[in-house]
Amino acid sequence: MARPPCAILVFVLSTVFAVVAIEQVSLACSYGTPQALVLDPQAQASDTTPPSVPVAKVDSVRRGQGPTTNADCSQSASSCDDLGSIGIALTATDDQTAPEEIGYQVEVVAGHLPDGLELPTGPVLLMEGHLYLHWIDGATDDQEAVSFTLAIHAVDLAGNTSTPANVEVSDGGSGCSLVGRRLGSSWAATVILLLMAARLLGRFRRA
Repeated sequence: MARPPCAILVFVLSTVFAVVAIEQVSLACSYGTPQALVLDPQAQASDTTPPSVPVAKVDSVRRGQGPTTNADCSQSASSCDDLGSIGIALTATDDQTAPEEIGYQVEVVAGHLPDGLELPTGPVLLMEGHLYLHWIDGATDDQEAVSFTLAIHAVDLAGNTSTPANVEVSDGGSGCSLVGRRLGSSWAATVILLLMAARLLGRFRRA
């Protein structure tokens, strides 16, 4: 027996809401945040020598990306596709603080940070020898160019701060608009379902 128009409409709308929910969940991504440096009162009472100037190198710049088109024309995406990240390898030495206990203070001294990127407000510890910065960059292949310079200070357990090392971070972006690829995934399915619903309802009205 054919479904009545209301049942068809409810089914299609439920499917649409499910597609939208999946789309929203796919944009959520969790990542580790750097641990804040905790100063040592004993070191503060006796240590006045700052750490060495840090050696800094940008290891990676990752931008947000749109869904990947597979060989069978289907599309796949991960929950971190909208994530932008920067990895900076850092090393410094100090006369009393161990290298793994040295914190790093970061500030922008030239250029503009990408929208959504917030720098740590105080000195933080490294994660596996790196300082990682994350921001929501958008799950799209259409990315703007970014270029800025960071001044990075090494900070020991006494709070002594080194002379900064400047490091330039840059990425050329995509240089073209590929936003339409995103419409080829879940939103395209949503449009198709709505068109199917309208067609079926039209048939019932003519019957």
